[in-house]
Amino acid sequence: MVQKISEEKGYMFLHFGEPPAEIGRITFVSCLAYRDDRILFCKWRDTGIWALPGGRLEPGEAAEAAAHRELFEETGATWRGMEVLCYLHCFMFDLEYWGIAYFGEIRELGSPLDLNEVSEAKLLPCYPKNSAKRNPFENQSRALYTAALCKLSAK
Repeated sequence: MVQKISEEKGYMFLHFGEPPAEIGRITFVSCLAYRDDRILFCKWRDTGIWALPGGRLEPGEAAEAAAHRELFEETGATWRGMEVLCYLHCFMFDLEYWGIAYFGEIRELGSPLDLNEVSEAKLLPCYPKNSAKRNPFENQSRALYTAALCKLSAK
């Protein structure tokens, strides 16, 4: 299944199931970590926006390793049973790039390591409201959150 998501600065396709045949080099990851029926979000210090943990791969880094690193840096959490939720093909900010959204259960929940970037992390019972500023990936985040909840309800 493929879902198209429109954003203010572009659009993306979420590819559920097998990786698309035309997949490019993976450059970023999104992390949908859960405990019970709650998904873990982090709050960006500079904007006050609640967002899903994730980020860019470092040179030579595998996507799975980046997902573990980003989740730990931004939330202090570790996870188990991590699996691919979907592949993301983005056309945003006049760029084209690929990513992977991972889904897994929280093993341990800690505190964010990079307090210059993230002010806090929380397991939330519903999608957070961002009143101060709009997340530039708001629709993507909502779609990934919904997909994660569907996966949880199927467990």
